[in-house]
Amino acid sequence: MAAHQWIRSGCDRVKGMAWGTGFQNGQNPELKIEGDKRTPAGVYAIGPAFGSEPDAGRNLKMPYVPLTATHVCVDDPSSNDYNQLVDRAKVRNPDWKSGEQMREIPQYRLGSVIQYNTESLDKKVGSCIFMHIWKGPAMGTAGCIAMEEVPLKEALNWLDSSRKPVIAMFPEEAYRDLQNVW
Repeated sequence: MAAHQWIRSGCDRVKGMAWGTGFQNGQNPELKIEGDKRTPAGVYAIGPAFGSEPDAGRNLKMPYVPLTATHVCVDDPSSNDYNQLVDRAKVRNPDWKSGEQMREIPQYRLGSVIQYNTESLDKKVGSCIFMHIWKGPAMGTAGCIAMEEVPLKEALNWLDSSRKPVIAMFPEEAYRDLQNVW
């Protein structure tokens, strides 16, 4: 895989993308907000891989979280664990009212966390953004990046946490504007 790999997003085809935190251009762009089902446009670190197979991360060069029945990604803005992938069994007093039950979602049998809204946590701009397996080419997501399983496996095998991998997610028009600058 090349140093840069272009993958078409499986983002929600109705909602599309909205500018993520830190990427506003001052022209009143549509901004990502919690629950809007839009993919956050911008450049973000790629965090740990995850999956339902305990040893699927054995050969990866990224940290790997083997999902159990108690893993949740908390999307409740009132929670202290907002935008965190946590093991509910290890949290003494869960304070969230909503979260994605990771093991129950077939598309999450393999994926990686996109580190969106993790640096200066803003509980209004969105949470739980992943790169994961898609439902199909015509199916969108609720803000994540999705692709076929084989290219996802290739990407995860290529990623190396020591090289601090990032993902650039932009609408095609913004990409065309930026490609010459970058």
